Amino acid sequence: MSEQNILLGSTGDGNEIYATTISEPVVYANTSEVLRKVRISIVDKASNATIEEVDVYTSADAITFQNGLTLPEELDTRLQYSNMRPVPQTIGGIDKGSNFVNMKLQDLITQLLYPYVKPTFVSFTQSKSPSSYYEKGTDIAPITFTVNVEVGSENINIVGLEKDGNKIGAFENIATASGGIDSVEVDSVMEECTFRAYVTDAKGNTYTSNTATYRFIDPIYIGVVDESVTITENIVKGFQKFLTTSSAIASLNPQEHCMVIAYPSTFKPTSIKDPNGFEIISSFTELGNTKMYRADNTEVTYTWMKSDPTTQNGFKITVKS
Repeated sequence: MSEQNILLGSTGDGNEIYATTISEPVVYANTSEVLRKVRISIVDKASNATIEEVDVYTSADAITFQNGLTLPEELDTRLQYSNMRPVPQTIGGIDKGSNFVNMKLQDLITQLLYPYVKPTFVSFTQSKSPSSYYEKGTDIAPITFTVNVEVGSENINIVGLEKDGNKIGAFENIATASGGIDSVEVDSVMEECTFRAYVTDAKGNTYTSNTATYRFIDPIYIGVVDESVTITENIVKGFQKFLTTSSAIASLNPQEHCMVIAYPSTFKPTSIKDPNGFEIISSFTELGNTKMYRADNTEVTYTWMKSDPTTQNGFKITVKS
C-alpha cells in the first residue's frame, strides 16, 4: 500500500487541508485490481499532526472503475448469477429446467419469493339470462354485464368486454393493483351472439371469463278457433306463444272449436298427444304456408295445422318437434 499527500489549501484559522491518495492492491472474484482511495484531513501546520479527518460526499456515478464502469454499473455486473445447470424442481417462481445467465440477484430473489399468479374472474354476470330463448325480431337490450376480478401477482392493465370475439368496451373502474367490481351496458342485442370478459395483466398475459350466449328463435303458437273462422296472422298472434325448439304443453278449452298450431320451419311437429298420452297428430290437417312478420317487420314463413272440432274442455296437448 502506498500513500501520497497533496496540499489542497488552508483553513481560516491557519491550519492546512491535505488530500491523501491511497493505492492498495486487492483481489476480488479471482481478479487483481488496485483500489485507490482518497482521505481528506485537516492538519496542524506547526506540528503536522492530523486534527480531523473530513468526510467527502460524492455521487455513485462519479466513481469510475478501471474498466470504465461507474459504481452502479460495476455493482450490476458483479451482483449477477449464472448457472447453466437446469433447476431440478420448481421453486417459487422459478420453473423446473430453468438456468441462469447473468441474472441480477435482485431479480432472482424476487422471482423466488413472488411466483407468477394469474388474475381471476370471481364472477361474470348479466342482467338478462343467457339460458333462455328470445324471440327473433326483438331487441332484448339494454343488458348490463358485471365482472368481479381478482388481481394476481401482476397489476391489471385492462379488463374489457368482447362480443363474438371483438372488443366492444372496457370496465374502467377496476383498480389496477387490487381488482374489483364494475359494469358495462350493451344497448342493442337482436341476434345470436356470445359475450365474455377478458383481463390482461402487466406481463401481457390475457385471460377470459365464462361465456354468455343469447339465442333467438321464432315462437310456435297454439290456440283454438271456430271451425268457420278464416285463420289470419292477427288471430294466430293472439294464441299462446312458446319459445322452444323441442316441445310445448298447452292447456286449451276447445268446446266445439278447432285446435290450431302455427310453427316456423325450425319446429315441425312430429308428435301431438292428448292428456292421456294418446297420439292425436292424425286429427290435424296442414293448411299450408303463410307469411308472418316479426316485431322488426322481417318476414318469416309459418305453417298452420288445424284439428277437427272437439267437445273437450280443459284439454292439455303436448306438441313435440
